Amino acid sequence: MKPPLMDRQAVHDLATAAMEHLLDRGARGVQFRGDPEEIQEHHADFDAAVAALRFAAAQAVVLEDHSFLPAVLAAFAELSHWNDDAPGNADALSHAACRLAGATPTLTATLRAMAGHEDRRMREAAIAGLRPDDPAALAILDTLAQDPEARVRREARRVLATAGEVPWWRGKFLSDPVARIPKADAGRLRPVLERISTLLDELDHASEKGAGELAALIAQLPEELALEVGARALDRETFHSAALRPVAVWLLAQPRGVDAVRPLFQRWTSLERGFRAEHFFGTVAALMALTDRQRVALALFQKAAALPPAQQEDESTGAIMAAVAGRLWLPTADVTPLLDLCLANEDLNRHDNRVGSTLHRVLYASKADLSAWYPRLVQARLDGYPGAFQGVSSIVHAWLEDAPAAVLRPAAEQAVLKDDSTVAAWGVKHLLGRAHDPARDPPRAELAARFLAHPRTRLCVLEDPELCLLVTPVLRRQLREGSLDFTAARAAIRAIDDLWGGAAPMAITDLPDPSEAAKREAKHRRELRGLLGPRTLHGPVREDEWAQFRAARRDVVPRSFQQWRELVDTLPKGPWHPEDRALLQRLMETVRKEDRSLAMDAAVVLCFKFLPEDLPLMEELVSICEEDDRDWMQGELRLFREGAGIPHPRRKRRGAATPPQGAEWMDEADDER
Repeated sequence: MKPPLMDRQAVHDLATAAMEHLLDRGARGVQFRGDPEEIQEHHADFDAAVAALRFAAAQAVVLEDHSFLPAVLAAFAELSHWNDDAPGNADALSHAACRLAGATPTLTATLRAMAGHEDRRMREAAIAGLRPDDPAALAILDTLAQDPEARVRREARRVLATAGEVPWWRGKFLSDPVARIPKADAGRLRPVLERISTLLDELDHASEKGAGELAALIAQLPEELALEVGARALDRETFHSAALRPVAVWLLAQPRGVDAVRPLFQRWTSLERGFRAEHFFGTVAALMALTDRQRVALALFQKAAALPPAQQEDESTGAIMAAVAGRLWLPTADVTPLLDLCLANEDLNRHDNRVGSTLHRVLYASKADLSAWYPRLVQARLDGYPGAFQGVSSIVHAWLEDAPAAVLRPAAEQAVLKDDSTVAAWGVKHLLGRAHDPARDPPRAELAARFLAHPRTRLCVLEDPELCLLVTPVLRRQLREGSLDFTAARAAIRAIDDLWGGAAPMAITDLPDPSEAAKREAKHRRELRGLLGPRTLHGPVREDEWAQFRAARRDVVPRSFQQWRELVDTLPKGPWHPEDRALLQRLMETVRKEDRSLAMDAAVVLCFKFLPEDLPLMEELVSICEEDDRDWMQGELRLFREGAGIPHPRRKRRGAATPPQGAEWMDEADDER
């Protein structure tokens, strides 16, 4: 072996600095809308840290100093998160860990941790340091000899064989299968068991050849034994082997197959394993009989929904079960049992419940016949989604959007009479939409004007941009007359802008594209041809209309976040009007003295104009905004500079990270024996 390029202390210092860079928030990802220079620096930091860690691990092997093993394990744990981008990084560290484990003279806490690691590569590396003459190490080797992964199992059995004979079935069956089959079948099934044993040792190899052989052999065994070996075959960290798909198809087709597979989901709860399991069963779904597929999907959903809430969150047993069930569920299947689950268990409708999220996603995508459900769904809508229906209101709302007009018409007629404004708005929208009947109703624009004039439904129209477009001529005429309050005047300006422009576009993530805005306006005019009124009511927002809007705005005293947002989110193009500028100053004073959370809204207002002279205000907002908003505001500042044509200041590049004083990152193993 070549001599080391660095001494031990130099390797220690390099690894410490590299790990510090890797764990730094800036090296993990780019902040919201980071500028190109910052993005490039983040990537360079990450790449340099990874290269340094790999080099340090390689030098640790050359130094043959096992005290570096904890550091390599820590680096592996971090880099394995990035393994999808660079598969060789974690592999290189696991190789170094294996070499260093072999140089470890006694069983250490680090070796124990490696032997129980969720990643197969670390468990395999730990075997190099486990001595069969040590009783404690022997017990760990015995556990690894029963590992689901064939590579780990084979290596552990090889080491154990130096201390004595290892039963051939260890790691493939829970106990000797020959002793568990009827004597009359022993002769016939012995070669079957031997062949199954051989195939289970070859599952690491991804091959389509003989993909159905293992499943066919398993099917010949007694039920209890067959379910056991089938489930153990599927207990994988990865699912590369084509032989696993027929095994899964056969296993899930059995009456007790779901119960046999269920314990595996408890071991597939890491994000990477769960994703792989979900993808694997997605490929299996296409091979299953439709009746089996639907039966298994429903059983998994029901079992996942019955788990405690803590087991229904991200990376949990229930989350993985539900994800697999979602892959298996047939889009045209009856959704009654799934909807009943959601209505019976409010926990499933929480935003952080992954089982419920999957159920909702399946319900949203359902293509099932809902005819029998429509009376109940309509009543829930008319009652304002009472009780358990509140948790699935968005699903019911989406289903009713696609309901036949024969269902929508009577429901909408009842809805407009309700005191609940949201229910009434739903009715108004549909009576002006798919439930509109030309044989019974006046033209849509006339009907919309009636709804606008009626106190019960006026706000329903004003709060819906689509409905406002139908009554733009009415609103515009009333705006010019000065008869609109602020809510209606704001709705009028927005409707005119949607059709002909005139208002400054809101810039939140990107610079506005005038050509795209013009296309949208032309599209709206085409869709509303014949409903736009006389030509005197056409064209962009006029100055006299802005004057009437400002007059209505003067009567509003903002007392809440929402009221401030409505006051400042509608402004004309071009330079500041004195009255609009005064409103901005009021907002700035409110941010400075009363409510820093409004800094984001003030920043959006400044990005209506992109005026270079407003840069100091934008920088002030970034400095005084709430800490949680700082990243977003930095992105808004970059957007403002771009829109105003102001160059970004050159960032001073950070110096190399230095190890924290007293850091002992590479020395953790010295005292653990």
